[in-house]
Amino acid sequence: MTTELIVLNLAIALAGVVQASAGLGFAMVANPLLALINIAYLPGPMLFANLFLSSAILWREGPSLDRREMPPLLMGLLIGTILGALVLTQIAAERLGLVFGVIIILAVLLSVFSPVLPLTRRNILLGATAGGVTGIVAAMHAPPLVMLYQREEAAKIRATFATLFVVGCIMALIGLWIAGRFGWNEVWMGIMLMPGIVFGFLIGRFIAMRVTQQTARIAMLIISGLGGVALLLKSI
Repeated sequence: MTTELIVLNLAIALAGVVQASAGLGFAMVANPLLALINIAYLPGPMLFANLFLSSAILWREGPSLDRREMPPLLMGLLIGTILGALVLTQIAAERLGLVFGVIIILAVLLSVFSPVLPLTRRNILLGATAGGVTGIVAAMHAPPLVMLYQREEAAKIRATFATLFVVGCIMALIGLWIAGRFGWNEVWMGIMLMPGIVFGFLIGRFIAMRVTQQTARIAMLIISGLGGVALLLKSI
């Protein structure tokens, strides 16, 4: 394993620890770090790797899922993914770093300053639609839904967002394939991130029992914010 792959897997493992303990934050931690190391791992390979991590978390947290919220969530993801695929075809590859940096910083600000909105079917539909767009464009599904779920129980957050990521990653990967941004090369690159995924899931499960959700959230925001600013400066 090359030095770059070792560093990439360490970044993925750190992001996996955050998500497995807090329920979200994988993309917000992994994306700026991966983009700074090698932007070719975004969005396809990272989404491919996240699919397996989220599937493992969903398998563990499934009983806490509120299935009544799934219809608007899945419908919004589908609509947003289609819209995001159309947007992605208009973004030049050399501008992706700048786009990722801006979206990451906006996601951090949204997570910090967003108001708590009522968890209605309409709001879930709108939030999931926005999440579908950001998911395929920047490999980040969660930020638009943070304002809806930030006060829910930790187990429900982990189950809901794991479902969001599993379905969202599948839809986004199909959209990327249609847009010509995902193929066998990206699949192989995603497979190369699996050691970090496995390590992050196992360690995250251990940490989840010992670290509060608030602590994990603060760590996620600090790492994401610094990484987003560094990526933005690098891309300008």
